Amino acid sequence: MRRWADLSLQRKLELLIVAFMIPVLGMVVVLLTTGLQLNQTLNERYRVRQFDTYLDQLEIAVLNIETGQRGYQLSGNPGFLEPYNKGLRDTQTALAGLREMGLFPGEVKLLEETVYSFIEEWAKPSVAKVELGQTLTPEEQNALLRDGKVLFDSLRIRFDGLQRATELQFNLIRERSNRATQTLTALPWLLLLLVIVAALGLRLGLSRTVVERLGRLQRATERIAEGDYGVRVAVQSRDEVGQLATAFNLMAASLERTTHSLEAARTRSELLAALTDALQSATSSQEVARIAIQGLNQLLGASYMFVNELVGDTLVFTGWYGELPPEMGPVLETGVPLAASPEATEVIRSGRPLYDHRFYTGERQPPGQPELGLAIEPIRSPGGKVTGIISAIRPSALGEWTAEERELIARSVAAVGIALERSKNQAELRERTAELERSNRELEQFAYVASHDLQEPLRMVSSYTQLLARRYRGQLDEKADQYIDFAVDGANRMQKLIQDLLSYSRVGTKGREPQPTNAGEVMQEVLRDLEVALRESGARLEVGELPRLQADRSQLAQVFQNLLVNALKFRRPGVTPYIRVCAQPEGAMWKFSVSDNGIGVEPQYHERIFVIFQRLHSKEEYPGTGIGLAICKKIVERHGGRMWLESSPETGSTFYFTWPAAEERA
Repeated sequence: MRRWADLSLQRKLELLIVAFMIPVLGMVVVLLTTGLQLNQTLNERYRVRQFDTYLDQLEIAVLNIETGQRGYQLSGNPGFLEPYNKGLRDTQTALAGLREMGLFPGEVKLLEETVYSFIEEWAKPSVAKVELGQTLTPEEQNALLRDGKVLFDSLRIRFDGLQRATELQFNLIRERSNRATQTLTALPWLLLLLVIVAALGLRLGLSRTVVERLGRLQRATERIAEGDYGVRVAVQSRDEVGQLATAFNLMAASLERTTHSLEAARTRSELLAALTDALQSATSSQEVARIAIQGLNQLLGASYMFVNELVGDTLVFTGWYGELPPEMGPVLETGVPLAASPEATEVIRSGRPLYDHRFYTGERQPPGQPELGLAIEPIRSPGGKVTGIISAIRPSALGEWTAEERELIARSVAAVGIALERSKNQAELRERTAELERSNRELEQFAYVASHDLQEPLRMVSSYTQLLARRYRGQLDEKADQYIDFAVDGANRMQKLIQDLLSYSRVGTKGREPQPTNAGEVMQEVLRDLEVALRESGARLEVGELPRLQADRSQLAQVFQNLLVNALKFRRPGVTPYIRVCAQPEGAMWKFSVSDNGIGVEPQYHERIFVIFQRLHSKEEYPGTGIGLAICKKIVERHGGRMWLESSPETGSTFYFTWPAAEERA
């Protein structure tokens, strides 16, 4: 037989309902039985009452017969026959009623015989004699009266016996009726009491079986919601609530495991992220090794850790952790030959890591040390080449190297490989940058000195060639005049080139600190300087609203002037020049456009025109040194912007450049 705790809630509820219904059904049976009994007693009571009524009617009828007979006998008056005849009719009716009631059939039969004997043997003969006119002597009358009295007394005895029996029967019926009535009266109260007891029992049972246990589940759920994943609920049964408690405990255990896994994963991710961030700022191999060892050792619990770079056939120690024995001092300085470390050699050769949680045991076990585990991961460059190893040694008692630990080491080592490569590249880049900066300084100094020192001899050459042209023009032959003109023109062009070169070299070295500048005001100053050129060319100029910029005012003016001069210079013959200047915001920058309807530039030359001294036309077609746009681009880039061209032949050109917005101070 199954224990109560093992039953399901449905089965328990069914048993409780059955336990409640059994007494209810019993009471219903008792109620129906009692009702039937009460109905039966009422019927019997009615029959007894009817029987008693018929008995009274019979007694009255017999009394009427006796009275009528006697009066008729004594007086001879036919009037006395009326009660007599009525008594005879009532006697028939009463006897029929008594027989119909079915009570005391034996006594009724004897009574009926006695009544008929009284009528047939006494009443009717005496009436017949009177009707025949027979006169009775006093002795006959007395005898007749005496016989009648005997018969009537016998009837009375019968009547009295039946009346007593009827009364006794009526009393018994009344007692049964009272008991049935009391039972019917008590049953509703008993039923109400049973309902109350059943309700209280059901409530108590549900409270203990369901409500209290669900309450414990609810409180446990609230604790889980608060982050207490170690809470468990006692399983007291195997019903639905017990199964729910079991499922809850399984869920809580799963949540606890998942939470611990997530927490460990979060810790590993944070460590890896912190390690990656720290490695990005490392500037040397030693710093990379130190950061990697500090980060990994927090989770691995290693007794010793080493970072080795592969240099030829030797593993050079870049960093290490742990209290190493003194005999390892020379090895740390010289490194370990691959031939002396077969495990490391195999890892480097195959590129596969080594994880053994019981590596240093038996003969390998260091004296005075517990059993130790070993982990070796290859360090790879971004190209996949093995450039070194990271190894960790820890007590075997910590267990096997878990998948999470292996993943952490592998990902950390990948970051270390990138960081080592970056540190080497950065070192090389720093050397190249320093060399380039020295070269740039030397070139700028050379350009400045050369251009400055060449000014004076060029001015002298230009002055003397011009003097020769004025004094001796026409005195020599035609070729001599042409040669002198070539010399003057070459000296002037050389002087212009040197001046432009000096301007180009001074863009980055002689520029002023950018300040908030109104570009519209700068444009108006440039237009005043170009007023004559604009008027002579008949150009139409459209300038939109220009913003405030963070700029070196003179260099911004130089950009505007060079672009406007180019638009006027490279105009199409017979076409009125049209120039449009506008600006629009683009994030923290402003995007400028300077458009014209000039000769345009073929797409393959869009980048070339920004190179210093690059020309697309001969100096006879369009004069100039070809350095103006290079200066513009250098000025724009010095301010953190960029410059480009969109153009096609015979449709015009649009120069674009971006410039930082003004940094307005509060």
